[in-house]
Amino acid sequence: MSLPISDVPLMLSLAIVIGLCSMIIARRLAIPGIVVLLISGVACGPDGLNWIDPRILGSHLQALVGTAVAVILFEGGLQLNIGYMRKHQIIIQRLMTTGVVLTAAGATLVAYLALGWDWKLCVLFGTLVIVTGPTVVSPLLKRIRVQKDVHNILQAEGILIDPIGALIAVIAFDVVTSNESTAAIGGLFDLGLRLSFGALIGFGFGTLLVWMLKRPNLVPDMYNNILTLGFVLAIFHGSNQFFHESGIMATTIAGMTVGNHRLHSRHNMIDFKEQLTYLLIGLLFILLTANIRIADVQALGWPGLIAVVGLIFVVRPFVIFVSSRGTKLSFRKKLFMSWMGPRGIVAAAVTSLFATRMTEIGMEGGEKLQALVFLVIAVTVILQGLSADLIAKLLKIRLPRDNGYVIIGSHSLSRTLGHLLAQSEDDVVFIDKNSDACAQAEADEFRVVFGDAMDQLILKRARVTTRRAVIAMTDNEGVNLEALRKCRLLSSDLPLFIIQSGGEIDKQTLEVLHVKTAFSARFNLSYWNYHIDKKQVVLLTKSLRESMKVDQAKVFFESLDASDVLPIVQKYENRAKLFDAGATAWPKDLQITMLVKMSATVQINEKFAALGWQNV
Repeated sequence: MSLPISDVPLMLSLAIVIGLCSMIIARRLAIPGIVVLLISGVACGPDGLNWIDPRILGSHLQALVGTAVAVILFEGGLQLNIGYMRKHQIIIQRLMTTGVVLTAAGATLVAYLALGWDWKLCVLFGTLVIVTGPTVVSPLLKRIRVQKDVHNILQAEGILIDPIGALIAVIAFDVVTSNESTAAIGGLFDLGLRLSFGALIGFGFGTLLVWMLKRPNLVPDMYNNILTLGFVLAIFHGSNQFFHESGIMATTIAGMTVGNHRLHSRHNMIDFKEQLTYLLIGLLFILLTANIRIADVQALGWPGLIAVVGLIFVVRPFVIFVSSRGTKLSFRKKLFMSWMGPRGIVAAAVTSLFATRMTEIGMEGGEKLQALVFLVIAVTVILQGLSADLIAKLLKIRLPRDNGYVIIGSHSLSRTLGHLLAQSEDDVVFIDKNSDACAQAEADEFRVVFGDAMDQLILKRARVTTRRAVIAMTDNEGVNLEALRKCRLLSSDLPLFIIQSGGEIDKQTLEVLHVKTAFSARFNLSYWNYHIDKKQVVLLTKSLRESMKVDQAKVFFESLDASDVLPIVQKYENRAKLFDAGATAWPKDLQITMLVKMSATVQINEKFAALGWQNV
């Protein structure tokens, strides 16, 4: 069936529906969404069902693509934590500088050797595949859950390299289409100017937006998301008005500026932008892949595949190993990062722009260039997207299914617990619907899922079924119980813990849900949060010189004054877990970490020493 070619609104509406349905199908099949989007775009394009034909949009296609990319990159910048980047700043800086140059040069050489194209066309291809892209990398990382350092480096690369790579590609296009001998030198100066201008505009207007959002009397909460969206579009198009293609850098930096401030509306903003990003990614991939002609891809033949193979197996590993030299990254982690270089929406969008402009100026090769970049996107996304989980498992950098904890409620005591659990390399994730509490947990470099823990969708986002345990620690016992009840519906054998602060929860209810009490049944949450905030407590860790009898340990810990000491974590053979006064064994070298009021430190030390505990 073919739609009327002049019916633009219907075509765009259909593209949105097809894109969203494709991502829903991909989620059900547990495969990368872009895989299904690529197939759907080709199937619904002129070479397939002919439902989607982007050519009828004319020049409006590029305006639509640019606007959508701006929103997508802003959303990526929102979630990029600068604190995480500082830990890996050496390799990230190298990937953004040396890595960019090596990728462009390597891809140019690969295209020249494999396809024998004119150098100008090869240079354009080399600059176009610099980018990886958060729209592909971030969903993959969420799905496979690799170790934190690898996750943070790949996510930062995907977000930051998009504006840099896109601008380099645009400058390269201007240089190769210019007849002036000094164009290359001018291009380098122009690149620096556009990047600097975009960064300045993004930081300046991002700071202005933060200032406005921090004043609820000025901007009511109901307007936060739409005001932010308006700012994103204004920053992008306004920056482009002064310096062509500088808007992509401006929106990325604006996103980072807003995302790294403690805004009470930040997590609502991220949720809104995520949903909008899903819509735009679906729309763009359907439109851009429908713009590809299968005949052009087939015309590349084996040389085209050889070029893609060279990019994947030669250029990318070389870039990663050079950029990571002298760092603490293991060889296995470097191998995995070498494998993770899928291209995404920005590469497709800029290539589509180039193909159109090349046709306008009478330069040949636009169709071939677009076909090769599409082939790179298709092969890298399908091959790396479907195999990333297996590769991570084989290289032993994937987090195990029972790794880490989910803590419901982000307050002083729960964050203290999170730090202690994280010392054993456990991944700790917080769930909270209070924006300020979430911001505090993120400032402590924890991953946070913003939302109501009684919502199963929120629990699924925190991947509760893959964790070692879920600990409900809010100050509302009803919320704690209901959240754990929802967790039990998701998993029948997931260890669940609850705090009892105030009235004792019905024991039968806990038994039915198979929920254990965390810490002591007598402790007061508000009391300990107050003293932690006032810095009136210390953390003490004690170790058993010799094993203790179970009954002796139980009597001893029950005799401790709950207003002076709160045992929270026990550790044995380098594995930490919640303190359990009813443990069935108290072996030698078992360690207990507890909160102790400063005024009671001497007394607590004496009590533990009398029973054979020593300081760690």
